[in-house]
Amino acid sequence: MKADILSAVSCLILLTVSAAIHEAGHMLAAKLAGIPCRKLKFCAAGGMIAFDFSRSSYFSEAFVHLGGAVFGMASAMIAYAALGKQALEYFGATAVLSCVNLLPIRGLDGGAVLLCILNMIFLPDTAEKIAGTVSFVFWTALWFSAVGMGLRGSHDLWLLIFALSVMLIGSG
Repeated sequence: MKADILSAVSCLILLTVSAAIHEAGHMLAAKLAGIPCRKLKFCAAGGMIAFDFSRSSYFSEAFVHLGGAVFGMASAMIAYAALGKQALEYFGATAVLSCVNLLPIRGLDGGAVLLCILNMIFLPDTAEKIAGTVSFVFWTALWFSAVGMGLRGSHDLWLLIFALSVMLIGSG
């Protein structure tokens, strides 16, 4: 029982550190792109940063949204290269969070990047409709696979599904 509690606390600490580094990546990308930060808050989803994209290009906005995942993955690779197996849990947590956050689902960075790309190609109304459809398809596929895993008794990815749902609920 004590080992389970210690493992849960360790996982929570790793996720918190990973989320903080992710948000630092957004802040660094915004600083490099010259985009001001309007608001920063931490919540159950990790962190939420509001940037003032009103005077920036869609390319700069996409750069800022990608900054979190890139910075997180870079930190995970550096930690693994420096510490080896001791950093494996951090590497795994950060890799999973970064990859999930890049899914093209509204509320995640991948959804924001997709919308930026679509806005470069289409008129805003069309871009919104396409992004909404893609988001719905990915969200539906994700949850059908989660239900399928549950019905088959395969619970290996429960933390991934839980983390994603917390991120999406927290971002709404």
